[in-house]
Parts: sequence; structure tokens; C-alpha cells
Amino acid sequence: MFLTIEHAEVPAGVLVKGAHMWRYVECLTSRAWFYVAVLEHHEDFTRPTIYMIKDLEDLLELAGAADQGCEIDRVDLVSPGDLNGSEGWKMDELKEIFRIHAGDQSSLTYVLRSGVTYFQDQRVKHQVETGREVIFALG
Repeated sequence: MFLTIEHAEVPAGVLVKGAHMWRYVECLTSRAWFYVAVLEHHEDFTRPTIYMIKDLEDLLELAGAADQGCEIDRVDLVSPGDLNGSEGWKMDELKEIFRIHAGDQSSLTYVLRSGVTYFQDQRVKHQVETGREVIFALG
């Protein structure tokens, strides 16, 4: 999803051994992805951080990591214009993701905090109440 280029690397220093830091990255996808605000709970402190996640499976794995001290605080859907109905990218707070099953077809559907719904496949738009399977929900 993100391409890193050697000349954009910034020295991380000895305190973050093994880590790499970048001045910029290039986004190689035209698909929706997730900007996730996480609270990492450690024994004596909590550290807020941001994850940029390409795949739903990785978001679900992170959501299941509460026993490892990770708490999702907020998820934003970063969507291209063909999904959000505009001419460009948008970033909106996500409320839930569900899958609509319509016969032998299924499609992801994103419900935003604002109440707006984005359908990955517009053909299942009218099947919302019949074959709905919630995959992810945040408070």
C-alpha cells in the first residue's frame, strides 16, 4: 500500500532500534483503507499512536488485540472518489462495516458516524436489510 524510498528515510536513533522512519511515503492503492487511532496500554503508561491499515483482516486482528494492550479509539475510512461519490479522496469517521449477502453476491458496506453509507458494490444497495452481517463496529 505504501511505497518507501531510501532517500526519504530519516535516522531513527538508538532509542527505536530496528525501526525505520520516513519523511514521506507514496500511496500505491486506489482502494479504501483505514486510519486507526490506537491507545497502546503498557504497565505504567499509555501511548497513543496511529496505524494506517490497508486490509479489513488487519483491522479485525487489531480489534482483537485488546488482551495485548491495544485499544482502538477511532477508525477513519480513507476512501477514493469512486466509493465516496466525489471526485477525490475523503477521510470520514467510521461507525461500522457490514457485508451484504444478495444471492451469490456479497459486498462490503461502510457506515460513517455522520450516517452516510458507502457501498462497495452499488448493485446490493437495495438488499441492506435482508442479508446483513456485521463485521466490525466501534461503539
